[in-house]
Amino acid sequence: MYPMRRLARWVAAAALCACACRQPDSYPDAVIRTIPVRKFPVVAAATPDGRYVYVTNHYSDTVSVIRTSDDSVVAEVATEDGPGGMAFTPGGGHLYVCNRMASTIQVIRTSDNTVVRSIPAEPGPMNAAITPDGTFLYVTMEDTTDVFVLRTADTTFLPSIRTGNNPVAIAVAPDGRHVFVTNWMDRTVSAIRTSDNAVVATVRVGSWPWWLAVTAGSDAVWVVNRKSNSVMRLRASDLAVEQTIAVGEEPLAVALLPGDRYLYVSNTDDDDVAVVDTDSNAVILRLLAGDGTSNVVPLPSGEKVYVTNLLDNTVTVYGRQ
Repeated sequence: MYPMRRLARWVAAAALCACACRQPDSYPDAVIRTIPVRKFPVVAAATPDGRYVYVTNHYSDTVSVIRTSDDSVVAEVATEDGPGGMAFTPGGGHLYVCNRMASTIQVIRTSDNTVVRSIPAEPGPMNAAITPDGTFLYVTMEDTTDVFVLRTADTTFLPSIRTGNNPVAIAVAPDGRHVFVTNWMDRTVSAIRTSDNAVVATVRVGSWPWWLAVTAGSDAVWVVNRKSNSVMRLRASDLAVEQTIAVGEEPLAVALLPGDRYLYVSNTDDDDVAVVDTDSNAVILRLLAGDGTSNVVPLPSGEKVYVTNLLDNTVTVYGRQ
């Protein structure tokens, strides 16, 4: 988008929010910092205690560690080729990093940011999500039709689960009963029952479904549709579409602020983030980010939201005004 058009859109949205949409309870609604990282930061993940945010730099083969108290980069962890999706163990003691180009999953011990294990994962892991008890890691692989299941105790892969063409994003429900995955080439979302790893529902959504987020009560799933420029709310029990909301150009990622009232959606082509009020199902604010807005992650406290920017190698931080 041309810079003046982008600025005009942001000013209009901000004015609308200030005049009519501001909610009495607060949420991160302003850029408070921009953090330089390494090349092509794709995914961010916050530690369970919120003290650190880890960022995978896909073309630098590193993970940047940001201390959230002062938003400084305090460590760079070397990885194998092409780091992307990540998942923390429930206590935050270890981090699983998917290295798509190396076809491995590496395990980082977060106490000293040391790589302690490298697990072969053919043909190339994209994203991962871990069960609440830390027993199983569910992994999407590049150019496949299946979700792969890693037993963490002995790093053994169990039989894979066929969901659809090109599974990409994955999330485990907080109650641990289901795993949700987007199959972008099929334009579908699938639900896997974790008790027996059976696919119990698949629904057609918009074009290029990408990232997803599950509510704290495990009753709904939000999914972005990259080429439909929308976000959808699905009922978790059967994946019925309950709501479709237009957001911005090529939305890539989505995250819920703790409490599930506010939804943050990164719009890659607009270089901004849309904030959706899930009570009114309306976009109430557009926040400027960097070039090539990618992943978005709030802290567990809800005090800050971190956004990776692919093309200018930065992380944008939002806080409360």
